[in-house]
Amino acid sequence: MGKSGTGRPGGLNKPRRPYVPDEMDRAILAGMVDDSSLSVKELANRLGIHPNTLFLRLKRLRSSGTLVKSSAVVDYERSGYPTEVLVLIKVRTDKGWERQLRPLARLAGVVSLILVTGEYDAVAMVRMRNDRELPAIVRRIQENPVVVKTLTQMVLDHWKMPYEFNPFREPVPVSSSNK
Repeated sequence: MGKSGTGRPGGLNKPRRPYVPDEMDRAILAGMVDDSSLSVKELANRLGIHPNTLFLRLKRLRSSGTLVKSSAVVDYERSGYPTEVLVLIKVRTDKGWERQLRPLARLAGVVSLILVTGEYDAVAMVRMRNDRELPAIVRRIQENPVVVKTLTQMVLDHWKMPYEFNPFREPVPVSSSNK
Protein backbone atom coordinates (compact mmCIF):
# COMPACT_ATOMS: atom_id res chain seq x y z
CA MET A 1 0.00 0.00 0.00
CA GLY A 2 1.27 3.48 -0.74
CA LYS A 3 2.12 6.01 1.95
CA SER A 4 -1.08 7.96 1.42
CA GLY A 5 -3.24 5.00 2.43
CA THR A 6 -5.07 4.98 -0.88
CA GLY A 7 -3.95 1.46 -1.73
CA ARG A 8 -2.54 2.68 -5.02
CA PRO A 9 1.07 1.98 -6.00
CA GLY A 10 3.36 4.84 -5.12
CA GLY A 11 0.72 6.40 -2.89
CA LEU A 12 -0.92 8.44 -5.62
CA ASN A 13 -3.17 10.80 -3.75
CA LYS A 14 -6.14 11.01 -6.08
CA PRO A 15 -9.39 12.08 -4.42
CA ARG A 16 -11.87 9.28 -3.85
CA ARG A 17 -15.37 9.63 -5.15
CA PRO A 18 -17.81 10.39 -2.36
CA TYR A 19 -19.64 7.34 -1.09
CA VAL A 20 -23.28 7.21 -2.21
CA PRO A 21 -25.52 4.80 -0.26
CA ASP A 22 -27.31 2.24 -2.41
CA GLU A 23 -30.79 0.78 -1.84
CA MET A 24 -29.58 -1.75 0.77
CA ASP A 25 -27.63 0.96 2.61
CA ARG A 26 -30.76 3.11 2.71
CA ALA A 27 -32.71 0.15 4.14
CA ILE A 28 -29.98 -0.28 6.77
CA LEU A 29 -30.12 3.43 7.61
CA ALA A 30 -33.93 3.28 7.85
CA GLY A 31 -33.63 0.38 10.28
CA MET A 32 -31.00 2.19 12.34
CA VAL A 33 -33.07 5.38 12.51
CA ASP A 34 -36.14 3.39 13.54
CA ASP A 35 -34.33 1.45 16.28
CA SER A 36 -30.59 1.80 16.78
CA SER A 37 -30.71 -0.59 19.74
CA LEU A 38 -31.16 -3.62 17.48
CA SER A 39 -28.24 -6.02 17.38
CA VAL A 40 -26.49 -6.66 14.06
CA LYS A 41 -28.11 -10.11 13.99
CA GLU A 42 -31.63 -8.73 14.61
CA LEU A 43 -31.31 -6.01 11.97
CA ALA A 44 -29.79 -8.45 9.47
CA ASN A 45 -32.73 -10.82 10.00
CA ARG A 46 -35.21 -7.98 9.42
CA LEU A 47 -33.40 -6.99 6.23
CA GLY A 48 -32.94 -10.54 5.01
CA ILE A 49 -29.15 -10.32 4.73
CA HIS A 50 -26.28 -12.14 6.44
CA PRO A 51 -24.99 -10.47 9.63
CA ASN A 52 -21.45 -10.31 8.18
CA THR A 53 -22.79 -8.39 5.18
CA LEU A 54 -24.56 -5.97 7.51
CA PHE A 55 -21.44 -5.58 9.64
CA LEU A 56 -19.31 -4.70 6.59
CA ARG A 57 -21.91 -2.26 5.29
CA LEU A 58 -22.21 -0.58 8.71
CA LYS A 59 -18.43 -0.27 8.78
CA ARG A 60 -18.47 1.39 5.34
CA LEU A 61 -21.34 3.71 6.34
CA ARG A 62 -19.38 4.78 9.43
CA SER A 63 -16.03 5.21 7.69
CA SER A 64 -17.67 7.30 4.95
CA GLY A 65 -19.22 9.58 7.58
CA THR A 66 -22.75 8.66 6.45
CA LEU A 67 -23.60 6.96 9.76
CA VAL A 68 -22.26 9.32 12.38
CA LYS A 69 -23.60 7.97 15.66
CA SER A 70 -26.06 5.48 17.11
CA SER A 71 -27.68 6.98 20.18
CA ALA A 72 -30.55 6.76 22.62
CA VAL A 73 -33.61 8.98 22.37
CA VAL A 74 -34.33 10.50 25.77
CA ASP A 75 -37.71 11.84 26.87
CA TYR A 76 -36.46 15.06 28.44
CA GLU A 77 -39.77 15.80 30.13
CA ARG A 78 -39.71 12.48 31.98
CA SER A 79 -36.01 12.82 32.77
CA GLY A 80 -36.42 16.14 34.57
CA TYR A 81 -36.00 18.73 31.81
CA PRO A 82 -39.56 19.54 30.72
CA THR A 83 -39.07 23.22 29.85
CA GLU A 84 -37.85 23.99 26.34
CA VAL A 85 -37.24 27.36 24.74
CA LEU A 86 -35.87 28.68 21.49
CA VAL A 87 -33.58 31.69 21.87
CA LEU A 88 -33.29 33.63 18.62
CA ILE A 89 -29.98 35.47 18.52
CA LYS A 90 -29.02 38.54 16.51
CA VAL A 91 -25.28 39.13 16.28
CA ARG A 92 -22.87 41.87 15.30
CA THR A 93 -21.20 40.30 12.27
CA ASP A 94 -17.70 41.64 12.84
CA LYS A 95 -14.72 39.66 11.62
CA GLY A 96 -14.56 36.39 13.57
CA TRP A 97 -18.11 36.59 14.93
CA GLU A 98 -18.79 32.89 14.28
CA ARG A 99 -15.74 31.91 16.33
CA GLN A 100 -16.95 34.15 19.17
CA LEU A 101 -20.51 32.79 19.04
CA ARG A 102 -19.52 29.09 18.98
CA PRO A 103 -18.87 28.81 22.78
CA LEU A 104 -22.60 29.30 23.39
CA ALA A 105 -23.07 25.72 22.20
CA ARG A 106 -21.23 24.54 25.33
CA LEU A 107 -23.46 26.39 27.82
CA ALA A 108 -25.37 24.16 30.24
CA GLY A 109 -28.86 23.53 28.87
CA VAL A 110 -28.07 24.33 25.23
CA VAL A 111 -29.22 21.32 23.22
CA SER A 112 -28.49 22.80 19.81
CA LEU A 113 -27.04 26.00 18.36
CA ILE A 114 -27.66 26.59 14.68
CA LEU A 115 -26.97 29.43 12.25
CA VAL A 116 -30.03 30.59 10.31
CA THR A 117 -31.08 33.08 7.67
CA GLY A 118 -33.52 35.92 8.21
CA GLU A 119 -33.85 38.62 10.84
CA TYR A 120 -31.90 36.60 13.42
CA ASP A 121 -28.56 34.92 12.85
CA ALA A 122 -28.68 31.92 15.19
CA VAL A 123 -31.12 29.89 17.26
CA ALA A 124 -30.29 28.11 20.50
CA MET A 125 -32.56 25.28 21.57
CA VAL A 126 -32.42 25.18 25.36
CA ARG A 127 -33.73 22.60 27.87
CA MET A 128 -34.12 23.29 31.60
CA ARG A 129 -35.74 21.87 34.71
CA ASN A 130 -38.16 24.80 35.05
CA ASP A 131 -38.77 28.30 33.75
CA ARG A 132 -37.01 29.85 36.79
CA GLU A 133 -33.72 28.81 35.17
CA LEU A 134 -34.51 30.79 32.02
CA PRO A 135 -33.24 34.27 33.04
CA ALA A 136 -29.78 32.96 33.94
CA ILE A 137 -29.42 31.07 30.65
CA VAL A 138 -30.59 34.03 28.57
CA ARG A 139 -28.22 36.36 30.46
CA ARG A 140 -25.30 34.02 29.71
CA ILE A 141 -26.20 34.13 26.01
CA GLN A 142 -26.55 37.93 26.08
CA GLU A 143 -23.11 38.29 27.73
CA ASN A 144 -21.46 37.00 24.56
CA PRO A 145 -19.60 39.96 22.96
CA VAL A 146 -21.17 39.54 19.49
CA VAL A 147 -24.79 39.10 20.68
CA VAL A 148 -26.78 42.31 20.22
CA LYS A 149 -30.35 41.05 20.72
CA THR A 150 -32.26 37.94 21.72
CA LEU A 151 -35.88 36.86 21.43
CA THR A 152 -37.00 33.93 23.56
CA GLN A 153 -39.91 31.70 22.62
CA MET A 154 -41.33 28.97 24.86
CA VAL A 155 -41.97 25.65 23.12
CA LEU A 156 -45.54 24.58 23.88
CA ASP A 157 -45.70 21.23 22.13
CA HIS A 158 -43.98 19.00 19.60
CA TRP A 159 -45.94 17.50 16.74
CA LYS A 160 -42.90 15.83 15.25
CA MET A 161 -39.56 15.17 16.88
CA PRO A 162 -36.21 15.14 15.04
CA TYR A 163 -35.79 11.42 15.69
CA GLU A 164 -39.05 10.78 13.81
CA PHE A 165 -37.53 12.06 10.58
CA ASN A 166 -36.51 9.06 8.50
CA PRO A 167 -36.00 9.93 4.82
CA PHE A 168 -34.82 6.38 4.12
CA ARG A 169 -38.34 4.97 4.41
CA GLU A 170 -40.87 5.37 1.64
CA PRO A 171 -42.47 8.82 1.92
CA VAL A 172 -46.09 9.00 3.00
CA PRO A 173 -48.13 10.83 0.36
CA VAL A 174 -49.84 13.98 1.61
CA SER A 175 -53.47 14.08 0.53
CA SER A 176 -55.42 17.30 0.27
CA SER A 177 -57.42 16.28 3.37
CA ASN A 178 -54.18 16.14 5.44
CA LYS A 179 -53.05 19.68 4.60
